[in-house]
Amino acid sequence: MRPKHCIIITLILFVFNCNSEKKTATDNIVEETTKPLIEADSIQNFHPSKRIWMALKTKDQKKVASIMGLEKYEVTNWELGIKNSYQTNRIDSRVFISPVINDEWIIVTGYDLPHITHKKFEDFAIELSSAFGHFSYYYVGKETFGLAKATDGNLDRYVYYNNNSVVTEKGTKTLAEKNIPLYGSLIQYKFSEKLTKDFKKSPSTFKGLHTDIEYSLGPDNEVYVEYTIPWPNAKYIYEVAEKWSINPSRFIENNFTSQGLGLLGKTNYKY
Repeated sequence: MRPKHCIIITLILFVFNCNSEKKTATDNIVEETTKPLIEADSIQNFHPSKRIWMALKTKDQKKVASIMGLEKYEVTNWELGIKNSYQTNRIDSRVFISPVINDEWIIVTGYDLPHITHKKFEDFAIELSSAFGHFSYYYVGKETFGLAKATDGNLDRYVYYNNNSVVTEKGTKTLAEKNIPLYGSLIQYKFSEKLTKDFKKSPSTFKGLHTDIEYSLGPDNEVYVEYTIPWPNAKYIYEVAEKWSINPSRFIENNFTSQGLGLLGKTNYKY
C-alpha cells in the first residue's frame, strides 16, 4: 500500500473515532437529564379550605381508576397529587387517588369529582358503593357544604347546604350529624317595613337611633335587618368525616400511615 493511501485511511479512522466519542458523550448527557421517577412521600393532611373528596373502603387503586374512567393516569405522591388535582382552571383539574391508608381506605380528591348537586350524583354514589361497600363524600365550599353516604348500593344520606340558606336532604340524619354542632353561621337579611319608614323619614338620624342592629339598604332605601343562622363550616364537615370514615385534616395527628404512590388523572365518568 502506498504511503499516501495509508495517510488517508488513518485520517478517516480518526474522524470516525471522534464522531463515535461525541455521540457517546451526547447520549450520556441525555440520560442524565431524564426526569427522575417520583418518590413516595409521607401521608399529608388536607388543608381545611375548599375541598371535595370521597372515602372508599378498598385497597384497589386501579379498580377505583377504572370505575371513574381514568383512561390515562400518572403515578404520583401525596404532595404533587393534592396540588395538581386542585388547579384554578377546573378544566385542567384532575382527581388524585391516594395511596392506601392504614391498609383499609383510599381517598379520592380534586375538582374533577362530580359536584354533589349534579343530576347524576346519586348514580355515582350508588355505583361506587356497590363496588366498594362504603362510599362517603364531602364538600367544603365558601358558604356551601355537602355530605353524602352510601352503603352497598343504597344512598343512606344526602345533604346539601347552599348559600341561600336552603338545605336539600335525603335519608335520616346520622348520629354524627346530630352530635356535632354546626360551628359556623350564615348571614341572613329580613325586610323591615317599620325601619324602612323610619329611614326614609330621617336618613340622617337613622343610624344614631338604631345602633343596636346590623342592617343593609336595598336599591330603593329599603332596610334589611341582618341576622345569622347556625350553619356548617369546614370544621363541621371534617368532624363528620371522622365519624363516617376518616378525617383527612388530621391524618398526621391520628397517626395514619400510607405506603407507595397514588394515581393522578382526568376522569370521564358519566356526568
